[in-house]
Amino acid sequence: MDRDNRSMWNERWADHDSDVDGTDPNPEVEEAIAGLFPDASARPGGEERGNALATLKAIDLGSGAGRNTAPLARAGLQTTAIDFAPSAIARLCERAESEGWDESLIGITADLVPWMETTAERYDLVVAGYLHGIDTAITCAARLLAPGGQLLWILHAPESPHGPPPAVARPSAEEILAEASAVEFLTAVQVDTVVRDEQFTDLILTATRRD
Repeated sequence: MDRDNRSMWNERWADHDSDVDGTDPNPEVEEAIAGLFPDASARPGGEERGNALATLKAIDLGSGAGRNTAPLARAGLQTTAIDFAPSAIARLCERAESEGWDESLIGITADLVPWMETTAERYDLVVAGYLHGIDTAITCAARLLAPGGQLLWILHAPESPHGPPPAVARPSAEEILAEASAVEFLTAVQVDTVVRDEQFTDLILTATRRD
């Protein structure tokens, strides 16, 4: 991973007056959590839902300070957050402790692709938000899935006014679909375009690992 890029993000996350990419989770993350146990989803925070989700594991790839990590851990999922910026993980762990969901959280500082290529851990839900310019990341993330696990990948669309600078590649819906479809154990592969407002158009990849 480029050291200048790491330093830039580390400095941005170290500034507690800056939210960088916001604090509200992507709505698709909440939908994915509800989809894990649809019979209990009408009772968020209830005992039945909490006990069921506590047996499952989730990971937030490129977590930043945890906009998407927080709802996973608060729901009771055993949640791992990984980011290459130490300040992001430190900020996330501070938030988890202050809000009381630190027991559901494992924070890891590491370069994403090398970590994914070497870990033996498997997850029931793999979430990634706005990881641009990382080759083979979707394929690596798919390998983290447990049988029947769900993959949720969110990217800024190439035509979105907001997103990374032109030097950072933003794949099209067709390119994302092609990479995910080439993973032989993935099924129900789908890419949707979501216009959030005049500044944000996102591509949402969802897929399931065969049992």
